Amino acid sequence: MTVSTPVSRAGSSGYEPPPLNVSVRSDDPSAFVIEVQGELDLFTGPMLHQHLESYNDPSGSNGHPRRVIYLLPDLTFMDARGLHYLLTAFDGHGSETITIREPSSTVCRLLGLVGLDSMVEERENR
Repeated sequence: MTVSTPVSRAGSSGYEPPPLNVSVRSDDPSAFVIEVQGELDLFTGPMLHQHLESYNDPSGSNGHPRRVIYLLPDLTFMDARGLHYLLTAFDGHGSETITIREPSSTVCRLLGLVGLDSMVEERENR
């Protein structure tokens, strides 16, 4: 008989990171649309990286996108380390191939502070 025990993300400190939800879709083979919800920081960033790892292999069945589009209306917190994970989740991608759509006010504020607000896609007819 095998018994499964859930693995706690809490380390020896007892801190458990807040939930992070990530979904990926590809409406166009040249672009991945990634929706990130929750909080992205030092603790949850590795979860984003791990989730996107299978999409990151240029020789994999998913291919390697030329563009990465992040949907972030429900990203309630992101610090500088979270931004680092967001920008480095896909090898070979940088601010020229990453677009951010519908960022939360928290994300807008951080992008403005670090001079990356040009990554935000402006929506027409607002």
